[in-house]
Amino acid sequence: MALFFRCPCWCTGTSHCLEPLEVIPRLVQSTAALSSECSKVSDAACDEVEDMLRYVQSLALQLDGDKGLPADAGKAEGPPANVDSIMETLESLIANDILARLVGKLGLLSLEARNALLNLFSVLLRPGMALSWRTTFQTHLRNHTRIFGMLVEGYSHEQEEIALFCGSVIRSCTRHRELAMTLFKRSVAFELLDLAQYASFEVSTDAFCSLRRLLLAHREVAVEWIKENFMEFFSRYDGILQCGEYVKLRQATRLLHDALLSVAFARVMMAYVNEEQHLRIVMNILKSESRQLRVEAFHIFKLFVINPRQTPRIEQILRNNRDGLCHVLDGLCTSQSEDKDFVRDQHRVIRTLQALQPKEKEMKEPIKDHIKGANHWPSSDSILSVSTTCSS
Repeated sequence: MALFFRCPCWCTGTSHCLEPLEVIPRLVQSTAALSSECSKVSDAACDEVEDMLRYVQSLALQLDGDKGLPADAGKAEGPPANVDSIMETLESLIANDILARLVGKLGLLSLEARNALLNLFSVLLRPGMALSWRTTFQTHLRNHTRIFGMLVEGYSHEQEEIALFCGSVIRSCTRHRELAMTLFKRSVAFELLDLAQYASFEVSTDAFCSLRRLLLAHREVAVEWIKENFMEFFSRYDGILQCGEYVKLRQATRLLHDALLSVAFARVMMAYVNEEQHLRIVMNILKSESRQLRVEAFHIFKLFVINPRQTPRIEQILRNNRDGLCHVLDGLCTSQSEDKDFVRDQHRVIRTLQALQPKEKEMKEPIKDHIKGANHWPSSDSILSVSTTCSS
């Protein structure tokens, strides 16, 4: 078994300074040496991995056309190199599948080495990177059969630091439309919905942050996927809305509000407000003891009320609960009176509810809603026109 010696800066421990094309062979060797069986050799290999990753990052930063760098991105400390040698080094990184191999060994990496790997991912996925590299790297990730699966599995790792690492990489991928499409195609959104109900508070919150980024970063991509998976997606989302845990419920209602009132989500919104189950869930949240939750729920509830094309069943539910709903909504007025948009929407919703007169003979059997999935989407002329203000 080869032994590894940590080197200062980018030198090899002798007078010879490391050249770009020497990095990947050393990374391959040190990655292979990572093992839980021999801690001494593995620790030395881990240090070597950290040094080599930082060096690759310094090379990659030289391809970044953006002048502004994030605080955690580091600076191009390594020796200047020509673009061809940098590209060759990065392409060798891909050819040897180093990133995926290291993701598979996250549990063997030190905190410093994991941070170096995370920073390298972040830099390689920066929008300012050279176009040729962005195309090459995104194609590699889209075609990789395991890396996204490993990142999702990492969310369930017993070490929360590893779970948060995986979430950060997934969010970096959502910067790019093509990678967002791949994440949807690989059902990562479903996985994140399940992880959002994870027992660990940190993992659950991070998963929801990743879900939010995935849904809102490229909204037209998200909408097309939701239209194809409408029933299953909202069935799982409803589970979060009914979990009873304040933080999860607050995150879920806020994301749902932000999505449904987005112009890009207009047809998804119209399909959502025609489902009886969704209305019942939102009405239950309106009864929450938390004023903030009631306000968040109101911004979703108003969509059901102002919808000009309510199904008979939705109208019946609103009419049967008219007085109680008006009482609840009227109670929100004092704390939100300084928000003119909120007060305007509130008064409009209350007036609309009050105008619902009881019928002599109510329907006894539930009526099936006419929108059940992506095959029957309402036309654009039925889209609601309401305020998008969300007071908290």
